[in-house]
Amino acid sequence: MLVLFAITVVPAGHAWARPKSFSLNWVRDPDAEGCITSGALARVIESMFGPVFVAPSEAAFAIEGRIWPLEHEGGFRARISVTDRGGVRLGVRELSNAAPSCRSFDAAIALVIAMSIDPELGVEQLPPELLDSLSVEADPGAALLAELRSGAVKESVPARQPLAAVVESPAPVAAPQPPAAGESRPPEATELSAQLEAGYAAGLAVLPQLSSGPLVGVALSVSPRWTFALRGVLWLPNDALLAEPNPRDLAVPISMVLTSLSACFSGIRSSALVWDACGGVANGVRWSDASALQTPSDVTTVDVGPMLSSQVRLRVLDPFELRASIAAYAPLQRQGFTYRELANREQELFTPGRVQGWAWISAAIAL
Repeated sequence: MLVLFAITVVPAGHAWARPKSFSLNWVRDPDAEGCITSGALARVIESMFGPVFVAPSEAAFAIEGRIWPLEHEGGFRARISVTDRGGVRLGVRELSNAAPSCRSFDAAIALVIAMSIDPELGVEQLPPELLDSLSVEADPGAALLAELRSGAVKESVPARQPLAAVVESPAPVAAPQPPAAGESRPPEATELSAQLEAGYAAGLAVLPQLSSGPLVGVALSVSPRWTFALRGVLWLPNDALLAEPNPRDLAVPISMVLTSLSACFSGIRSSALVWDACGGVANGVRWSDASALQTPSDVTTVDVGPMLSSQVRLRVLDPFELRASIAAYAPLQRQGFTYRELANREQELFTPGRVQGWAWISAAIAL
């Protein structure tokens, strides 16, 4: 059920023409990452008004929004406010909904922002898709649409009164009712989201010397706390030097592809920073180029084993984030590289470490 706590709108009699530009700052609190993104909100609004959003330093007015879960009542709450260039708050509106999915807020949030941009907005100006969503009886935007049709928004603030937050007493949120006898409760919707990642890694004991290479990955968040990540690193060719001196200083380049699959739990979460602890399995494939030797013998080895990792995610600008991570990998069976010297004796060329470690920095974008 929709609960209106306050009114955010410019009074009809106020001598204020719609400015040319706004800034939009939309924040999703921890456990609300599956809610609508700022990019999606901006696209809906600009489909109605054109390009009205600019950088905060260039905007005449700032629209700030936040959405967060209600721990005890269940559901979600969103707050949207408007401030002028001087930081004076002109109005605020809050919406609450007991539905398990915050995506039922999408249409209502978009309408509140649209009404903040144009206080004379009418039903006939709404896009058909938005109007259809608001017209659904179960959607929390239905009450907001009825308010817009009745003109209650424009009449709720006296014409000559300075614009400010007009707070009303909240109506109680309906508590979820237990299912009737013999009736099963429908499962709650699972909020899934995916991210793409790209970065660069550096590792020890992975190849003969300090190693580095590009990293790519994809992650799937199945809940606010749990994420599954698949990553791959291409370790660039790294020289393994022959054990005994030789006049040509021969070396054998060795390369590697390392892939990993891990499950990550978010132990620390805030609006700007997340710390994940991860565990999973890794698989390494190495190959050598021994063409410089008198009796070349190129070799490919494969190993697999458990992996532990930890990462810090910094949310710089939705939907982008920066990541810093470390990992340790212990192959169950280590396969080394050897060569035969002139006396036909076999010598060790390189054997991977019992525990191999690497770190990487990356950037990720939510899809």
